[in-house]
Amino acid sequence: MTDFQTGELVDITIRGAQVTEVLPGSVAISYATAASECVVHVANIHTGATGVEVTRVAPAEWPPETGDVWRDRENVLWFISVREVGDDFRTEKVFTPSSTRAVNRYAAYQASRLLDERGPMALVHRERPEPDDSDEPDGSEPPAF
Repeated sequence: MTDFQTGELVDITIRGAQVTEVLPGSVAISYATAASECVVHVANIHTGATGVEVTRVAPAEWPPETGDVWRDRENVLWFISVREVGDDFRTEKVFTPSSTRAVNRYAAYQASRLLDERGPMALVHRERPEPDDSDEPDGSEPPAF
């Protein structure tokens, strides 16, 4: 497997390592230590070496954004939305399935849980604002309908 992309999350015994550079026959990864998530280590992994197995965890587009549509390993579509948590108006992003196939369609999963239970995930759709789109008025008249 040599078609990795910078930004992907992969497992190589080290869980949640992130691909930082793709080189011929190897990938460079970064990962945090258990003692402190602020300390990051970098290593080059030779993906073709005997006994080395690299497993994709999440694509380079991870983490999810509100409004995204993702597909899990069983081809179930998942929508990203925001919900309130607790009485203090905190919010969190959650995945909600599009159908009852293999899951409870009323369930809402946190991103890390969904990766563990239904991954790998693939981004299907993400809204991108047009470069000119802005909520700021530009002084022009609104379009007539």
